[in-house]
Amino acid sequence: MSVPNSFTIKKLSEPQILSIYKEIAVRHFPEDELKPVSMIQRLLLEGCYEGMGMFSEDRLAGYALFVHAPKSSILLLDYYAILEEYRESGMGSLFLQKMREGFAGCPAILIETEEEAAASGEEERLQRVRRNAFYLKNGCRRTAVKSSLFGVAFGIFVMHVEKELTDEEAYKHLKEIYCHIFAGEDFAKYVRMSMET
Repeated sequence: MSVPNSFTIKKLSEPQILSIYKEIAVRHFPEDELKPVSMIQRLLLEGCYEGMGMFSEDRLAGYALFVHAPKSSILLLDYYAILEEYRESGMGSLFLQKMREGFAGCPAILIETEEEAAASGEEERLQRVRRNAFYLKNGCRRTAVKSSLFGVAFGIFVMHVEKELTDEEAYKHLKEIYCHIFAGEDFAKYVRMSMET
């Protein structure tokens, strides 16, 4: 399947974000990676959650949901997926490239990807290898930053938009975002961060 001739990239409204999160993202992400809906609602109310959709003739083809810390323009890609019928079409790469154009004033986008070495089996490991290769192919850079959220291990990539972040800057901005998402004791209990030397 090839990229459809007619597609548009649009910012998502708050109702669209909640609808996608509650009805579509549950099909694409494991339960241990999904946040409580109440947390998404809180972040939306605070103005710290945003979404972008890719549409083919007004039908949703893909979505990207982002979170950021208050008063920060560095985004963390929270959930990103192309709907099943549009996969293997090149739309994933195209959408990722178009994100840069949709966030004027955003220096960079941070991306969590599940650690290859933490996969439960060979099939899952290869899936993670392919996902990481996708981000590298599309101009993202793997940093030395690692995180663990509720026991799920992630490597951190950075996608340059207007500024190339150093690993130290990526660590600092990611920690700010995590501290805001997981307020109070939750950060200390459930979040681990490190940087490989």
